Amino acid sequence: MLGLGNSICANHYPSGDSFIPSQISNLSLWLPFNTGISADQDKDNNSISRSTTAGDMVDEDKINRWSDSSGNNNHAEQNTQADKPLWASNASGNQSVNVPGGCHFPSKHFDISNIQISANTDFTLVIRFHVPTASDFSQKAFAGADGSNFVRVNNSQTIRAKINGNNVTYDAGSGNALAKDTDYTLIVVRSGGSTGTVNMFVKGGAHTSSTGTDWGAADGTIQAFPDQFDIDEIGAKGDNTGEFGGIIKDVLIYDGTAVTSDERELLFSYIEGQTDPY
Repeated sequence: MLGLGNSICANHYPSGDSFIPSQISNLSLWLPFNTGISADQDKDNNSISRSTTAGDMVDEDKINRWSDSSGNNNHAEQNTQADKPLWASNASGNQSVNVPGGCHFPSKHFDISNIQISANTDFTLVIRFHVPTASDFSQKAFAGADGSNFVRVNNSQTIRAKINGNNVTYDAGSGNALAKDTDYTLIVVRSGGSTGTVNMFVKGGAHTSSTGTDWGAADGTIQAFPDQFDIDEIGAKGDNTGEFGGIIKDVLIYDGTAVTSDERELLFSYIEGQTDPY
C-alpha cells in the first residue's frame, strides 16, 4: 500500500508491463539497460560507430556515451580513451564476466553533468550491477563526485554512502553477503526532508523480497544525513578514483522523490524484466 492506504492503481501507476520508471516523479537521470549506448573505438583503439540501437556492439568496444532517457540531457559521456568503459556481452579476452549486455568498468568511468541534490531534499538512487570477482567488492564506487560524495560497495557485506563527508554504512546481515557473478539491484533512499533518513534496499541473490532487503534494518541502525549530495561520475567516486570493477546495467536518480515500498517493488520488477535483446 502507498501513503495513506492508497493502492498502486489509485496512485495512477499501471501494473505489470505497463509501468516505466519515468512515471515516478522527479526522475533526473535514467541510463536504461542496453539503451542509448554508443561506442566510438574498438578494443584496438580504431575509430568505429556502433550502438545498442543498431545492435552491432562488440565485446570490449570503448563506450563514449550512454544517453539519458529522463529527458534532462544528463548524458553519461567519456571522451578520454583510457577511461572509456567497455562493452561486455559475453566472457571474452581478459573479461571474467558472463552476462548479457551492460558496461564493463575495469578502472573506467563516465562523466555526467553535475547532479546536485540540495540539502534537506529527498532522493532515490537505483543501480543494477554485477561483480565478476570477489576482489571487485573492495571499495568500488557506483557513483559519486569526490571523496566526500559517493555510493560504493565497501565489501561483500557492506554498502556505503558518503554525503558531504558523512558516512552511511549498512551491513547485509548474517547469511546475506553479496556474491560474485550475480545481478543485484540497489536502491538508496533518503526521505523526510530535513530529517534526511537514509535507507538501502537490495534485491538479487539471497535477497528475494519483492521490495528489497532493508540493509539498514539488518544493521540495526538507520542513519540520517540531510546535507547536499553531489554526483558527477558513474562508475567512480571521483575522476579516476575508486572506479567500479564489474558491470553496471541500469542507473536512475530521482532528485526530490523518496520512493515508497510499492514504488520500489515496481522498480525492482521493471529492472529485472529488462533482458538482452541481441
